[in-house]
Amino acid sequence: DPKNDQYYIAPNPSTEKVQLYGPAHSLVQFKIFDVTGALVRETQVPISTNSVLTISDLTAGLYWIKIRSDDGFVTFVKLVKP
Repeated sequence: DPKNDQYYIAPNPSTEKVQLYGPAHSLVQFKIFDVTGALVRETQVPISTNSVLTISDLTAGLYWIKIRSDDGFVTFVKLVKP
């Protein structure tokens, strides 16, 4: 379970989908960046038991997910796609 304002994804690494975990907020904005810093995806989702990002279309590599909650909290999570 997340503690305080911690966000994480599982499973990681993953090839198809990742589940998003974190404190409950009405909406959370996700921006996925590749290792060069290029934005490859942007979406908004609620944090719930069904908060899933499909990543099957991303090429193999390392990504950074920028997470911004509706209350302004910002963090980065590393994603590995084999």
